[in-house]
Amino acid sequence: MTSEVIDSKNGACLDELALCLKAGEPGAALKLWDAVRRFVEMKARKRAAAHGCRAQADDLTQAGFLAMLETAAQYEPGEGKNFLSALSFSLMKAFAAEEGIRTTRRDALQYADSTEAAAFRDDSEGETVGDLLPDDGAALAFVGVEYVDFLDYCRREIRAALDTLPPEYAALLRLHYLEGRTLEAAAPLCGFLSKQTASEAEERALRRLERGKHRLELWECLTAFEDFEQYREAARYDKWKTARISRTEAAAVVKS
Repeated sequence: MTSEVIDSKNGACLDELALCLKAGEPGAALKLWDAVRRFVEMKARKRAAAHGCRAQADDLTQAGFLAMLETAAQYEPGEGKNFLSALSFSLMKAFAAEEGIRTTRRDALQYADSTEAAAFRDDSEGETVGDLLPDDGAALAFVGVEYVDFLDYCRREIRAALDTLPPEYAALLRLHYLEGRTLEAAAPLCGFLSKQTASEAEERALRRLERGKHRLELWECLTAFEDFEQYREAARYDKWKTARISRTEAAAVVKS
């Protein structure tokens, strides 16, 4: 199916696979991803090539995978509806979130040299960028400037390591560790029947990473943050959304 145009017949097949995933059938996530991957990658490349896009195609594709899982979890077939249309809408939202497109607060933050800079050019005595930031979380983009290169390295290594795992294992780790979801909540999105089966899959996935070819690089990334508890709490920090950086980046720069 991945090498063909998704016609009405294949669309019906996607609907069936999505319902299987929603029902928690083992292997359904991988089958559905195999069916829609080329479509998602095409959308990701097109978005990444668009003027002003700050995300890479690989990152958008990862966001698209999670969007597929969430779309399937909420999918309700009906007259005039199909999974591919629902996925297309979810991809637009997921890509926008990955790029960090939020509000005019983000725009002020993007172009300012510091939190003390005037937020508006025609009002030098008025509000500063810092005044527009809801709290210290939004200032992470400033205090963590020196970490940009290192964070890019970490993201590449984490992505490469997760890509060595079966897709459902990689999705489980992303949802649980990077998105902060419980194993119980993440399990059905990844095709696992229960929290117990998800827990067993998590252990197998972590053992693979511990023995895999990226183990030294992953350890280097982890130890660089010094305090894993601080990192984990920062990774769940809701205010990352206002800072034009990813949740993982917010977790890292909190250390500074």
